[in-house]
Amino acid sequence: MLKYFVRQIIMRVKDIQDLKTFYFSIVNSSAMCLKNNNFTDNWDSNRFGVRDPGYNKNFAYELNEFTGSIKELFQVFRMLSDEYSKELFFSYLCYRMVGHTAVKISSDWEKRIAATTSFNQVAQNSKTESVLNMLDYNGNKLNHYDFIWESTRYLIDCINLTHILGMGQYYYDRNNIRIAPETGDYIIDGGAFLGDTACIFSNSVGEKGKVYAFDPLDGHCDVIRHNFNQLDIDNCVLFQYGLSNTTNIEDLAALPKIRIDQCAPGFSLANNPKISLPLVSLDHLLAKGDIERIDFIKLDIEGSELNALKGATEVIQKFKPKLAISLYHKPNDLHEIPLYISSNFSFYSLYIDHYTIHQEELVLYCMPNLEKD
Repeated sequence: MLKYFVRQIIMRVKDIQDLKTFYFSIVNSSAMCLKNNNFTDNWDSNRFGVRDPGYNKNFAYELNEFTGSIKELFQVFRMLSDEYSKELFFSYLCYRMVGHTAVKISSDWEKRIAATTSFNQVAQNSKTESVLNMLDYNGNKLNHYDFIWESTRYLIDCINLTHILGMGQYYYDRNNIRIAPETGDYIIDGGAFLGDTACIFSNSVGEKGKVYAFDPLDGHCDVIRHNFNQLDIDNCVLFQYGLSNTTNIEDLAALPKIRIDQCAPGFSLANNPKISLPLVSLDHLLAKGDIERIDFIKLDIEGSELNALKGATEVIQKFKPKLAISLYHKPNDLHEIPLYISSNFSFYSLYIDHYTIHQEELVLYCMPNLEKD
C-alpha cells in the first residue's frame, strides 16, 4: 500500500492548482491510508519508547485542525520551490491527520537509513562513556565520540551525531540546490544544545568562518565549552542567551542561572512561563557590533523560531543569509513561519526536508535569490 500511496501523492501534487483540490487530495489520501494501511515498522522506539501504541489519532479532531488552517497551508504548499518539497509537505500533512500506522512520511527514508550505515559503524566503534556529569534525557551518561569522518576529526561529547553528520540535517543538497554552511561562512547556531552542531559547523566553515552559538541553560553551556576546548576550536563564540524578538540582557545579574544535571533538548519558554531567561535579538547584537555578518542561520529553539526571526529583521535584510528553520515545534509553525518569511523577505526560495519517521525534525530551508529582491 505504501508504494501505491506514494505514487498517488506524486501524481496529485503535480495536478494540485486550487484550494479545493488541495483539501480533498489530502483528506481522501489520509482516509485511504487509514482504511488500508496498518504499519508495524513505523514507530520510533528509541524516541518514544519500545511499546507501539498502534493507531492513536483522533481523525475528527485532526480534520478540524487541518480545515481551520487550510488556506494558509495551501499558500505554503504553492510557494514551495520544488516537487520534492511539495510531495513531502503533502505526505507530512497526511501523517499529522492519521498517524504512524497509516502513513510513512518520507518516500526515501530507506535510502537515507542505508546512507547512514557506514557512518554509524564508525561513530559506534569510537563511542565511550563521557566523563561529564551531564546526563541525557533518559538519565544515562552522554557519549564521548572521537573519530575521523570524511577526512575530518570529530571529538565531541553529546547524545548522538547521526542526524547532522549521517543524514546531513541542516545541509540541504537536492536537485542541484545546496543550502548549507560553507567555507568562510559566518553562522548562527540557534539552539546550540550541547555544542555538537556548532562543532560540526565549525569544521564546515573553517578558519576563515565563524560560528555564533546560542543556548540559555548553564548546564548545556558547560558541555558546549567542554566540546569547544577538547576540539581546540577558535572560530566559535558562545552566547549564553536565548534568541527572541526582545532583549533583556542589560542586567544579567538579576536573572537566575538555570542549572540542570540532565540535558533538556525540549526546554522552552512556553513550557516554563515562570522562568526568566536571558533573551537577545540578533538585531540587537548586530547594532552593538557583537556580530560582524551572517551567512547562515539555523534555528531549532523549541517554538521560539518565529520570535527569533522577528528579532532578526535587520540582519536578514542586510545580509540575506541562508536559513534552516525547525518547522514542527508548534502546530501552526508549519504555515506561520513560511508565510512570515515570504511576506517579509520576498527574496527567498523555500524548500523543506525531513530527518525522522515521525513529525519531528522537519526543516524549512530558505535560499536567497537576488533576482527576486
